[in-house]
Amino acid sequence: MQMYPNGLILALCLSVCLEFTSGAHFTLMHHAKCLQGHELTMLVGFSLKECVTECALRASCQSVSYRRNIALCVLHDEIFTSEAEVSTSVETCVGYVFVSVRLGPQLITSHPGPCSSSPCPPGTRCMPFQDTFTCEFKECPSSTTTFVQGGGILGNLNSIGNFRLVKCDPKFTLFGVARQECLPTGNWSGKATCSMDCGPPPVVPDGFLGIGFIETFTTEILKMTVYNSSQLAMITVFLKGSYIEYACNNGFQMRENNFTECVNSLWIGDPTCEVPVSPVSPTYAENMGNCNALVKSFAYSTGGCVDTCITFADTFQGIPGKKLNYLDQETIYTSNFNTCKLACLERTAFKCSSFEISDSLCNLAIENANQGGLLRDASGYTYYQRDCLM
Repeated sequence: MQMYPNGLILALCLSVCLEFTSGAHFTLMHHAKCLQGHELTMLVGFSLKECVTECALRASCQSVSYRRNIALCVLHDEIFTSEAEVSTSVETCVGYVFVSVRLGPQLITSHPGPCSSSPCPPGTRCMPFQDTFTCEFKECPSSTTTFVQGGGILGNLNSIGNFRLVKCDPKFTLFGVARQECLPTGNWSGKATCSMDCGPPPVVPDGFLGIGFIETFTTEILKMTVYNSSQLAMITVFLKGSYIEYACNNGFQMRENNFTECVNSLWIGDPTCEVPVSPVSPTYAENMGNCNALVKSFAYSTGGCVDTCITFADTFQGIPGKKLNYLDQETIYTSNFNTCKLACLERTAFKCSSFEISDSLCNLAIENANQGGLLRDASGYTYYQRDCLM
């Protein structure tokens, strides 16, 4: 400590000081510091002592940031359990003072009277009256602590009677009440969210809903589990994260994945029920190989080899683990057998005589396995050759 000629004593407070005022004991104060975010409410025209008192009377309040030149009192609800935690969280804010009022649930700023033990529940203010007290709502949960995915909240006042507005980002839709009032009950008058609606989920022919985990909105976001199509039909909004699994009717089997999921306004996944593909008989494969060695086609209608296939059928024979040797004429991004087959049959730019399917691709080709030993092993593929009539 250094003595100056005029008798004043200068105490060096680098960042933290102790302050005492009449009738109240403040905890460690951080000068030129404040806390960003986690605002419970803001009060104007209060002294520092009154600001700390307002915090002490609210069980949800943990600390205050106070700006002296405009008498701005900001109450915070972020919980710290030690002064070291506080020191690493506050930021430099010229003109501010930061005061810790509680560490966890423990009130560390002395406050005499019936409210000294923080008797009121979170969200209320203790109102002392002589030797007793009442608990009253003074504000709603702060907008700064309310996160709206895909949008935001306009308005930072949350005292009883104040309003706020929920606004959604482009491509997002508002579900709920956009303009909300802080009610005397300490609650906002409505709920809202910003999301994307995928619309009704796809109907799977020859299949049925196994189970669905649905995110929807009525007066608030709801997460529902549905077990049949009747329950599903009662839902009109399907938000991001909705997920449905399907099963197939008797006599059909699921091809690839059995689910679809709502992602960014689209149902992703292509569950498909189809008639099981009969395995290729050894006789057919053997005859195909014999014709292949002669560079001829096997006509399944006659059971013999022909030099050139003149007439094709609309049916295909499948061989798992095989594909053509890099002779794809066209590629389609699907793993659905029926979609790939239909694409092959509908092609007019070229005569499609075979196709192959992996877990994500469908390759169409003019050539087939009879033409010069073009077939090769390929794990994850199934080769389908169009039947030759004659």
